[in-house]
Amino acid sequence: LSPKIAGLADILLTRGGVESYGGRARFLVSAAIELVFSFLQGAVSSFRTTVFMIGLAFGKSNIGWNGQARDAKALSVATAFAGLWPHLLFGIYVVGSLAILSPKVMWWAMPLTLGYLIAIPFAVSSASPAIGRWFVEKGLCGIPEDFKTPPELEAIAKGTSA
Repeated sequence: LSPKIAGLADILLTRGGVESYGGRARFLVSAAIELVFSFLQGAVSSFRTTVFMIGLAFGKSNIGWNGQARDAKALSVATAFAGLWPHLLFGIYVVGSLAILSPKVMWWAMPLTLGYLIAIPFAVSSASPAIGRWFVEKGLCGIPEDFKTPPELEAIAKGTSA
């Protein structure tokens, strides 16, 4: 998270930085959303990477690059479950073990383990076109170009040269 936090700090410390992201309040809310998202998604990524590396150690090197579905379709619960049930099972094991062995540690570990437990609903909700539209309507998690269209893109939209 250090590079992400450094980037957020840079925007906060740069004159006009937060204004280009829709203002201070919008930027701070978006930054908080981004950090929470990163924690939750980080659990899924770390699990997938670990499984992949273990597979490599045992000669399973079926490496491919499949195209991503980045259209306006939602992710079904069934599809999310099919891909993320191992994460959920791992999360239940870790949190359950900590609950038995050391409940205090379980609560301290929750920021790192919650992503496993909620991987399925998190994937479904974060892929929701409706939630995406709501973020756009509220101006959350946008980039500067979302708030001020560059002249080059305005010219393209108008059908003229820049």
